Amino acid sequence: MLQYITCTGLMQIILLRLVHGGIAAAAACKSGMPNQNVKSIDAIVPSAICLPDECIPGKKCEPDQFDAQKIERLAEDFLTQHFLPLLCKDPVDNKKLGIGLVYIKSSYPEVAVSFFNDLLLNSPVDTNTCAAFYFMRGIAFNQLGLDGEENSQNSISDFTQALELAERKDQLKIYETRAEVYSKLNDHYHAYKDYSEAINILPSFRLYLERAICLVFMEKYIEAYEDLKISTRMQPQQPLALHYMATCLFHMRRYPEALESFKAVLALKENDVDILNAIALTYREMGDFDSAFDFIEQSISVNPTSSETYQRKGELLYKRGKVEEALQAFKYCVSLSPTNDICQYMKGVCHATLGQFYSAIKEITKGTTERVVLTADGNYLYPPTIFLREFCRYLHSHLDDNRHEVNPDKDLNASFRENWSKSTRNFLKNYTEQPGLQPHVKDVSAKDFQELPAVTKRLLCQAHQLGRHLYDQGVYEDDGIIGNLRLFTASGLAAIEISQIIQEYWKSPKSYRNKNGEKFTWRDAFDIAIQWIRLYRMEQPVFWVDTPTDFSSPHIHRIALLQNNETLFRYDDYLPTMLKKLSEEIPTSEEIPFNHSHPVSQFYKVFLHAQDKWSGDNRGAYVVTNNDHISMKDREQKALDAYSLLLKLDNEEKLMLMMDQQLTWAKSQQYHAELDFLWQKIIDEKRKLPNTSPTTLAPDSLIDLVLSLGYYFINLMPVSRSTAMVAQCTTAGLLLGLGRETVGRAPIKKEVLMEALTSRGPEAFCSKIRSWHSIKKATSALTHLESVSDRFQTYRQMIKALHYDLPTSCTSYRSP
Repeated sequence: MLQYITCTGLMQIILLRLVHGGIAAAAACKSGMPNQNVKSIDAIVPSAICLPDECIPGKKCEPDQFDAQKIERLAEDFLTQHFLPLLCKDPVDNKKLGIGLVYIKSSYPEVAVSFFNDLLLNSPVDTNTCAAFYFMRGIAFNQLGLDGEENSQNSISDFTQALELAERKDQLKIYETRAEVYSKLNDHYHAYKDYSEAINILPSFRLYLERAICLVFMEKYIEAYEDLKISTRMQPQQPLALHYMATCLFHMRRYPEALESFKAVLALKENDVDILNAIALTYREMGDFDSAFDFIEQSISVNPTSSETYQRKGELLYKRGKVEEALQAFKYCVSLSPTNDICQYMKGVCHATLGQFYSAIKEITKGTTERVVLTADGNYLYPPTIFLREFCRYLHSHLDDNRHEVNPDKDLNASFRENWSKSTRNFLKNYTEQPGLQPHVKDVSAKDFQELPAVTKRLLCQAHQLGRHLYDQGVYEDDGIIGNLRLFTASGLAAIEISQIIQEYWKSPKSYRNKNGEKFTWRDAFDIAIQWIRLYRMEQPVFWVDTPTDFSSPHIHRIALLQNNETLFRYDDYLPTMLKKLSEEIPTSEEIPFNHSHPVSQFYKVFLHAQDKWSGDNRGAYVVTNNDHISMKDREQKALDAYSLLLKLDNEEKLMLMMDQQLTWAKSQQYHAELDFLWQKIIDEKRKLPNTSPTTLAPDSLIDLVLSLGYYFINLMPVSRSTAMVAQCTTAGLLLGLGRETVGRAPIKKEVLMEALTSRGPEAFCSKIRSWHSIKKATSALTHLESVSDRFQTYRQMIKALHYDLPTSCTSYRSP
């Protein structure tokens, strides 16, 4: 039986451990009798029931060396002080229960099992058998250890038999104890059922807490939270209950409330590392880097030897774009735990992102335990680290080449790009490894910011500020909303370069040619953004995926709106729209209003209706809603393919809601036609403007065409990741090239990507974006800058540009 120990009992146990084999145990041996007035039935050392001659403090003795008088006295003491958890009707049987409990509490469970076996063997098998005999034997099996299947089965079986024989008043203790055993066995479902039965008999704050813990392990956070509220109403200020309440709120994506609860627990459990880390994680999910970092640092100050905390620190710093600091955290993590594969790999990732390719490949190789395997069909199965290692080799070999003459989308093997982009099992066909690093090509190292020319400092600072504005306007990374400082710089430089090139293009659109000597198109503008975006995090592949030769199978972009019975904080405001779409697809007998506090339950109701309609089973039933978008090129033609909604149960019967964008060649052709049409419309509208300046202010109609170009690009999703950022950089650059810039912030929990995907046509999208921020005349600070293409001609120079800590450097820098 799992005891809930009072403060007094706990102190007795601690004292007992301190004097184990010393004063207390020795006194029992010398007197030949156990200590009187036992305050806790846990406070019995094994030697307390041995004969004086066989009594060795703290040591067990054989059964034939037991002192019967000691055992009987202890049993009587237990009985008179009401320590027996259950009683029989016969006083003689109660004395036997006391003896059995002595064996259990003095750590002789095998003797207790044998003792109760004999009692039950000699008892009649009928309803008059004392339930406590089975109950106590079940406890003895439990104490023998539940690692063995036989002990656990015997323990559960005895508790079940005891329930059948026990009166209602005694069933409470049996249900509670069996639930504790189920919990030990990680059978939380049956533990939950037993706690529910116990609550039906006599509710208590502790039973509600234990049932809530079972629900947390079952990932039923809403139900767990309700139990915890009841428990804390019955008994306020329970640190454990408050901790689980905060955990539930976190998984329910109610982050502000979770923070409040975690901090309340921290007030009761000062400097608790788990709570400090939980608060840091909550701030991270909310996109508050500074607060998250502060609590990680507090956690480290309390426990400076935790490799896991240094791993979290490194991950947080890396996502923020503070790569050199992240590298130091990952190095310290590995020094504390050499077997931490994540920290080892991330060391390589940091080196790669900094352009330190020699160290990157060394660390990546060190952390790779798998080897290349030749499969039966002649393909090679590579370890996952092959991709970053090969990309490092490729970039290193082209560090000093003109970047306009280097094209990873063509140079790298199609199978390589496909497997890396899809994160699939790494079968590479006809792949020739990149040549090793050449000693004469040095790694990237950036000079001090203050040594840069004034015009370059001004360019970098303006680019970083512009990139920060693009982030504020609702364009986030695919895997989080913490702003990445390197991404700010990359996206800002991309937008400025596009604006500078498009200004040159407007001067002579018919004769202007791209880097390949071909006509300049929308694709060239977006490709400039891709060149910059693929460098801010080296481990994330950014490739074009929209031509028939790119991939052997359709590329699927998947956005998880709901997974593992949990919603994602950043998409909360889009869930009502999704619920409405699904409800329209599957007509229900009742209207299902959206409830922000319990969104998962609302979607589950829709799923059950779908299941009834299609007679599917729990695992296989799902809902697919096909959507479409309006064509600007031909309003009468068939609508363009859009995303699909998938609502289903996973293999663990947890609800998931996914937005899927499947990119086929047929879909690519549809959207290519739209983008070609819009690009030509932009050119035609620009020609109508006075030729006084390439940056003559564009009218609203031309601005809407540029925004519509971004809308169709996002819905095509023609790059492997960072689609929204590539689109935003490009549209911002095109607007700058037309003498306009956007000012303002997106509302909380709103983002460009989701607005583009959920708006059926470009008009609705443009209207929404315009409602978030104004579009005004571009400032001269953005339109009169050093040429990005001229300053950053090579990959080496581009990577250098992303090295600088611009928030700090630009604060002290004053533009001349």
